[in-house]
Amino acid sequence: PVSAPPSAPVSGGYWLQAGSFRQHEDADRRRAQLALLGFTSVIQRVAVDDQTWHRDRVGPYNDPSELSAAQNQLAGNDIKTLRVKVQE
Repeated sequence: PVSAPPSAPVSGGYWLQAGSFRQHEDADRRRAQLALLGFTSVIQRVAVDDQTWHRDRVGPYNDPSELSAAQNQLAGNDIKTLRVKVQE
């Protein structure tokens, strides 16, 4: 099942990027792993230097304490994350 896209964040919010993969299947596996941990994620498809990448992003988070808690929980499950500022 496909989950609904997250609501639009307010200015100043952040996503947690939980992976960037060349193959959509790899990104989908990470998305499933995140779901098992209770996180809703979206896969963002981007082109970088003529290559396609699929980025798993969790959030968005507007509350800094929620952002830190999510990042710590993911790190505790061996998932490295990158904070990405929401583009306006």
